[in-house]
Amino acid sequence: MSLLDLVSGFTARVADAWYGPPLITDATGTEEEYLARYHDVSPAGCGATTTMSKPKPTVLGEGAFGSVRLVRDVCANDDGIQYAVKVLCKGYVINDDNTVYRPPKPGVLAAEVEILRRLQGKGHNLSLVGVYEGRRYLYLVTELCLGGDLHDFRSACLQHYLGKGEAKSLVASTLLPADIVRELAIKILTAIDHCHKHGVIHRDLKPANVMFKRTFDPAGQVSPNDFVNDLRLIDYGSGAYDPPQALSSDDGCEPKHHTTMAGSAFYNSPEMFARKYTNKTDVWSAGAVVYVFAAGFPGGDRLQSVFDTMHKAPSKGERDLKGGMMSPGAASSLPDFFWQLLDKSLLVYRHRDRPSAGEVNKSSEFLKS
Repeated sequence: MSLLDLVSGFTARVADAWYGPPLITDATGTEEEYLARYHDVSPAGCGATTTMSKPKPTVLGEGAFGSVRLVRDVCANDDGIQYAVKVLCKGYVINDDNTVYRPPKPGVLAAEVEILRRLQGKGHNLSLVGVYEGRRYLYLVTELCLGGDLHDFRSACLQHYLGKGEAKSLVASTLLPADIVRELAIKILTAIDHCHKHGVIHRDLKPANVMFKRTFDPAGQVSPNDFVNDLRLIDYGSGAYDPPQALSSDDGCEPKHHTTMAGSAFYNSPEMFARKYTNKTDVWSAGAVVYVFAAGFPGGDRLQSVFDTMHKAPSKGERDLKGGMMSPGAASSLPDFFWQLLDKSLLVYRHRDRPSAGEVNKSSEFLKS
């Protein structure tokens, strides 16, 4: 064996130890195949890639272990077809200040792929186009959502309604009208219900993980109600999955409990903090998200008081969600049925008493009105 063979073998073993073994046994293709098919689109929008030059990628989002980029499929007949690709590092990551981040736990990246495949892009969940794997990186190609997140959509909705003679009430209360809140709630609960029927718990439902395929123009002809059809639930990196029957209590069996802490504090359920939860934790998070969309995120001194109101246990007496979660002195543009949706269906303290997402969509008076 030559010295070159020894060095090559040693280098390969070090790389395998650093980046780990292959994660996806049935990937769509290799890294080379991904690079041949999908080319980065530059921020200026001229994404043509030649053998002599490569455009600067358009980064749509970044995290500790990767980024989301804008790419186009050069193999498609229509040169304008664009997608998002989530590029995930499989091994250790060294950032600019030489801090070393350990790789995700074994199975986490593969689990995200499995979840996307289970959901099949249905029920307002993000659609997976393909999975490509190299030694260092995993590439998840998905449909593109360039319309911003739920916070962006709420801001556009406010501008839309402010121009329709409702400025006074909306400025005073910061509450959106019932019709758009209703449509938004139905779509989010539909997405969560689809997840749960396929054995998936999202575990990180928040406004930043609710995206839209296109941007809503407040001055345009399309109403916010129609635009909500473009909603997509994204980012299943914190998700968990089980056989669907393990998550269903319809047969009288106890649903499986999870103990891993996940999600964002304001949107987490009481049982998530207790580290003993089921898929019903997503229903609570949906309630918090719908509230923030309707009334805005409570800032300043109100943040803690609103959180305390939501998490008031039955043993501590009756809670008043409407009184505790609405801005002081604000006139509500939402009917009492909205607050009943939160109090009696979504933000129910005991998860055993909390209905499923599908049940809420069928039975809520606010969603039926």
